[in-house]
Amino acid sequence: MQSKMIIPENSIMKEGFCYYKGLEIICKKHYKTKNVRLYTNYTYLIDEIDNKKFTIIEPVEGIKMTLDIKVLSHFKLPYCMT
Repeated sequence: MQSKMIIPENSIMKEGFCYYKGLEIICKKHYKTKNVRLYTNYTYLIDEIDNKKFTIIEPVEGIKMTLDIKVLSHFKLPYCMT
């Protein structure tokens, strides 16, 4: 018997992983632009996501940051450990 993966509404699949609103993601590489600075090993929450951009929330101060979907490669899921 094969089980089907349940995909939340308004989610996207990227590189074999499902990303959706409310998902915790961990920054694995430092990233800095004029208005955004992400810290390595820090946990962020996805607030909105589509195929072109995503918005994350810094949970301590509640700061929202909107990034290009390409920047998603700077993050990992908290349960993707080796």
